[in-house]
Amino acid sequence: MARTAKKTNVNVTLSEAQAAAHIYADITIQKENLENEMKAKIAAIRAEYEPDITDLDGQLAEPYDILESYAKETKDGWDKKSLELAACTIGFRTTPPSVGKIKGVTWDGIISLLKGKKNLKQFVAVKEAVDKAAILKVQTDAKIMRELTTIGVTIEQSEQFFVEEKKEKVAA
Repeated sequence: MARTAKKTNVNVTLSEAQAAAHIYADITIQKENLENEMKAKIAAIRAEYEPDITDLDGQLAEPYDILESYAKETKDGWDKKSLELAACTIGFRTTPPSVGKIKGVTWDGIISLLKGKKNLKQFVAVKEAVDKAAILKVQTDAKIMRELTTIGVTIEQSEQFFVEEKKEKVAA
């Protein structure tokens, strides 16, 4: 898609703005109608194919279980972590390591035990973050805001232009 420079409109009259509003609303409604039509067609296609796909998924379960059982029983005799069969390759993939906990133990309990052991404290993460909500609450306090400004904190707020089309047809 080629770049186009955005045209800057100046000295726009009310009647030009009204005309643009009608055009904007009409195009938006056309776009929404097309999107709704597209979604309906996609839903109809899904509804048409979903039963067959679900049936095929169900049919896959038995051969999958047979292949998995065979793999578990014979994997010690394989040269690699996978085995080429006539129509597919079966094998085992090692997942990345993850930290877990044993049943009956809570993460809060583990954290308190880690904190209690000098050589295990390094495994407790302490996340520090700026309390932005608290800063917004004190934004009317000039003294605190001057101090925050000296360390690089600012309160930012802007206005954003918007157009909301009316759903009902408006007479031109």
